[in-house]
Amino acid sequence: MKTYQVSEIFRSVQGEGPEVGMDALFIRLAGCNLRCPFCDEGTRAHEGGPMTAEAIVVHALGITHGDRPERVILTGGEPLLQADLALMTALRLNIAPVSIETNGSDELDHNPELLAVLMVAERVVVSPKSKRLSRVLLDRGPLVDLKVLVPLPGDIEPDDIVELAKLPSVRDLYLQPVTPRDWKDNAIGATLFRANAAVARGLQLALAVEPSLPANRRHWRVLPQTHVWMEMR
Repeated sequence: MKTYQVSEIFRSVQGEGPEVGMDALFIRLAGCNLRCPFCDEGTRAHEGGPMTAEAIVVHALGITHGDRPERVILTGGEPLLQADLALMTALRLNIAPVSIETNGSDELDHNPELLAVLMVAERVVVSPKSKRLSRVLLDRGPLVDLKVLVPLPGDIEPDDIVELAKLPSVRDLYLQPVTPRDWKDNAIGATLFRANAAVARGLQLALAVEPSLPANRRHWRVLPQTHVWMEMR
């Protein structure tokens, strides 16, 4: 029976992106094809143990105690390295509709069930960390939301996010200033967050007048990681 490497399963409030504030059950699949220095999961993104889809559902139901959340958030690591239709179906039928958080990298195209997984997801949020992105995800999949970290990660430049915003597969647009975990207790962390927020606001204003963007693609929302502010997971 197939197993998935699972880092953790927990219930919390979705703190970022288009579903912010939503009561959610998070399933963090272990393993990632990237090693981002700013990753808020650190080494935990790559550590986990094997669980079957049935075991994941049983564990999740034990957490919810019959009070089902509004959404399951499949995250990581990089969840689309492992996710398949069997897991998505089990979660959707037994717990709640499933949203996916992904880096959208081109290595995901090696997953033979990628398109099927995307088509049954309630929402797909792409937070790109490099220029090399999945063509299946962006060209053949459903509408996705674009969540861009600030400062821009990896080799991504402002021109790259302008081009991404033009894609017909992209729906809502977000700029997320990175929030250091110790921002409340550390003067450097607080200063860094304020700087990131200022850069995000400047980028928002620049994109609002970007002449190459259609009018309906110039409106980006600046949305920080609210769960960090609330000291939640």
